[in-house]
Amino acid sequence: MRWVVAFVLAPFAIVAFFTVVLLLQRGLGVVPAETVGGGEIVMTEMRFVPNRIEAQAGQPFTVTFVNRGAQRHDFALAAIHMPGLEPVETMTEPGQRITVTMRIDTPGQHVFTCTVPGHAAAGMTGVVAVSP
Repeated sequence: MRWVVAFVLAPFAIVAFFTVVLLLQRGLGVVPAETVGGGEIVMTEMRFVPNRIEAQAGQPFTVTFVNRGAQRHDFALAAIHMPGLEPVETMTEPGQRITVTMRIDTPGQHVFTCTVPGHAAAGMTGVVAVSP
């Protein structure tokens, strides 16, 4: 019985492992990332293009998200990175666009994802690189 459970769970463990490795590599700058300093980010199937936003700590920046995919997508960044941010709905349907202005006070690499089930695990992630 144990081997059946291990056999069934092994693929999920492998996917989870490689997802974590990919996120860590992107966050550490090991994997090349396309960059935008504000501007426009296109959402397609399982990708943000570009997948890196450059920002200055404490300075507002504006990003327009354009959904050119066939599915709905969103942009999610943990609110802990932007305590003063008002709630914003970023779920976009195919063909829609939304413009968001935000400010992050803490320098560092802040990961963002698409929260539609399975999208982040498939690689729909990115980083807001905030310099001091």
